[in-house]
Amino acid sequence: MMNKKILFLDAIIIIFSICSLGCGIQWTTINYINLSDNEIWVDIDGTYPNLSPGVLLPGTGTEQLKRKSGEYAGPIIFEDIIKIAWTVEGTSSKQAAELKRKDFGIPSEVHGGRVKIIYTETDEWRMEFSKKWWE
Repeated sequence: MMNKKILFLDAIIIIFSICSLGCGIQWTTINYINLSDNEIWVDIDGTYPNLSPGVLLPGTGTEQLKRKSGEYAGPIIFEDIIKIAWTVEGTSSKQAAELKRKDFGIPSEVHGGRVKIIYTETDEWRMEFSKKWWE
């Protein structure tokens, strides 16, 4: 009796695994990268689901180890204007920026691929989009 339950559960897991690979689920990767020398606290508005990463540690290079990442199954919706508010560690003043998603080639709905949200060494924000999640 117990073996039948285990086999049944294994069959369900296999079916769901095959379906997630073959039924067109497209995973989207979001990378948050801080290229400055400062730790920053970040809040992002204009995406669904909400993509606010919280604290970003400083680092070097867009492929750095100190980035934060998220994986999402299903579409990520970007409004025309992405609003970013952040505070640099050791300061109390909140800064803000507005990015036009079209300026960075990001579609209004992302179904698979990779979006990088990058805080640069010059204290500016940029976004990058690739249809391939591994780039």
